Amino acid sequence: MLDNLVDAVVAALRDAGLTACGAYPHTAVPAQAGMVCVGISHAEDAEAGFARYLGVVTDAETGEREVYGMRCGVGVSLDMYVPMSEQDASAACLAMFDRAADCVGSMAGFSLRKLRCGAPAPDQASGMMHLHAEAEGTALLIAADAPEQGGTFSKFVLRGELSI
Repeated sequence: MLDNLVDAVVAALRDAGLTACGAYPHTAVPAQAGMVCVGISHAEDAEAGFARYLGVVTDAETGEREVYGMRCGVGVSLDMYVPMSEQDASAACLAMFDRAADCVGSMAGFSLRKLRCGAPAPDQASGMMHLHAEAEGTALLIAADAPEQGGTFSKFVLRGELSI
């Protein structure tokens, strides 16, 4: 279910003009361009329950429907990679982090609480400058498919705050 959060962060970063991908399954980082790899570092149910009943919403197409979901405390890892061939790869990493932080901080469905980053450093494995960062916050995950009587939820999507 948290893969939807990773997908939403990757889409927001791409919309902001950054090259981004999910960190898992492992994706090779292209050495000729900068990239942000997105993953989940930790998650916890902020409300100590799963798929809580949130209320009823009315949709013009589907009519009334019950909404289930949960707020989940999440750590989103953001790994910036910049080619060492860039004139100032460290500064480029920090600039990429700044743009990524703006994106994550303004995402619907994710309420940012903390933002941390380390110092840029050469990464031996990729041969690129690397900066690791983490955005901690609360994600609102809404069930996209309500279960039939006695069924289970199978798909969740990231949504903005609901007023129910």
